[in-house]
Amino acid sequence: MSVQPNKPYCFLKSATVEQAEIEGKFINMLLKVSTEKRDKEGDMFLKGAWTHKEDVEYFQKKGVIDWNHLSQTSKFAKSNNPKEKAENELVSAEAIIGVPSGRGLFLGEDGLYCEARINAENKYIKPFVPLLKAGFSGLEVSAAGGAYRPSPETISKYGEKTWDRARLTHIAICPPGEAINDETQALLIKSHLPSELGWKEDEEPIPTKFNIDPVGSVLEYISSSPDYNQWVANRLVGAIDSGLLQKDYQAIFEFVKNHGLSVEKAKQYSIKLLQAMEV
Repeated sequence: MSVQPNKPYCFLKSATVEQAEIEGKFINMLLKVSTEKRDKEGDMFLKGAWTHKEDVEYFQKKGVIDWNHLSQTSKFAKSNNPKEKAENELVSAEAIIGVPSGRGLFLGEDGLYCEARINAENKYIKPFVPLLKAGFSGLEVSAAGGAYRPSPETISKYGEKTWDRARLTHIAICPPGEAINDETQALLIKSHLPSELGWKEDEEPIPTKFNIDPVGSVLEYISSSPDYNQWVANRLVGAIDSGLLQKDYQAIFEFVKNHGLSVEKAKQYSIKLLQAMEV
């Protein structure tokens, strides 16, 4: 019988790519998921938090490596429109770029690591393969999951916001500068994690930086936000300026579409952005 937390805490935390080796059509990656240090939000995950057999097995069997958390898209979407549901499910499926491999999750001297095998032919990661071969180390990582309520002994010894048991659901490989998701994405990802982890629906989550409040379709909500559109535009310009992205319609179209815009909106947005950059 699994132990249920009194109140689930859902987290998104930064991680790092330690090694990336190209092997044919695959990329073997070593990811550093967590260290025993407090992050910017003041949270600290003890090394022992990741060692519970049940939680390790959960990630080994169900956990995935995805692209920028997009595998979660279909879980946010509430639309009953068959076409929209199919589009959301396709985005989610295509965003799964790899799985845990080798040792999977394991503890190193300074924290939790994960060995992962990535499909180098996946459309999201493929543009970065030549750069990885050349030694590029700009990809970022973000891990998501839930933590169980810490014991009184842990709080007494280490202080508040110290977690002694946690479970990962997925690890996201992210483009440069995107491992810390914008607030809307973080809110949506956290909102569905309790049910994905099998926690009871009537358990009230511990408050985090974001108020967890289920929203409608992530694609509709985010893409309609002027702030998010500006955020995408800034990322796009940064990618072009750094040489990661060509300044042409198809490259820009794929970039904005991969950031959650519909095909039609991506077309319109790409044309407008190209016109704006030519001014």
